[in-house]
Amino acid sequence: IPQLIVPAATASKTLLTESVGGGYPGGIEVGPDGKLYVSDFVNDKIYICPEDGTACSEMSGTPTVTECTNPNGMAWDSAGNMYVACGGDDKIIKIDTSGTITDFIDSGLPNPRKIKIDSNDNLYVNDYTDGKVYKYALPSTTQSQVGGTYTDTIGMSMDSNGNVYVGGGATGAHKIAKCTPSGTCDNDWSTGYNRVFGIAFDATGNAFVVDKIGENLYKVASDGSKTVYDAHKYN
Repeated sequence: IPQLIVPAATASKTLLTESVGGGYPGGIEVGPDGKLYVSDFVNDKIYICPEDGTACSEMSGTPTVTECTNPNGMAWDSAGNMYVACGGDDKIIKIDTSGTITDFIDSGLPNPRKIKIDSNDNLYVNDYTDGKVYKYALPSTTQSQVGGTYTDTIGMSMDSNGNVYVGGGATGAHKIAKCTPSGTCDNDWSTGYNRVFGIAFDATGNAFVVDKIGENLYKVASDGSKTVYDAHKYN
């Protein structure tokens, strides 16, 4: 059963909800309205989930399968427009504040996964198939590459300073790269993983990394050193 698990500060975790459509939760983001958005990668839906654990509801105006298949990463620009990575269509769609859906990028992305937008409205997307991270200075659709070519980039996140973190997802990658807003990358920022699936940051700048094959949740300091935060099974 698809579930949303929330680890607490003590490394215990609570079940937020089992009601995410019976599919595969691909992306989880807090929107500008403070609500939790979950993309269902299998059923091609986007849900909004309340914090009290009651049933999630399908987002009003959620893209149809003809507009976006295999939705994954989601992000919002400073004007409140929503961007969704559609892995099955090799594109990114834009949902404006009136609910109108258009293709933002419809070529040059073999398999987009996660999306992050910084305070300057630069959009970053990691592509699973070609192992690259791309940058678009919104509203421009001109593409530039950030960093090098990585191995199956599944996990990607951004800290409060606009640094982008990319996790190699395939077994054997074992590391996370850190790229600054200027484009300088430390490809060995944090190492010793098996399969990095998710990266997120708390308010103090600590990173939390889900290692799917290693089945641990790690807490990672600013220098890339890590400790096991929760040794429960994250498989």
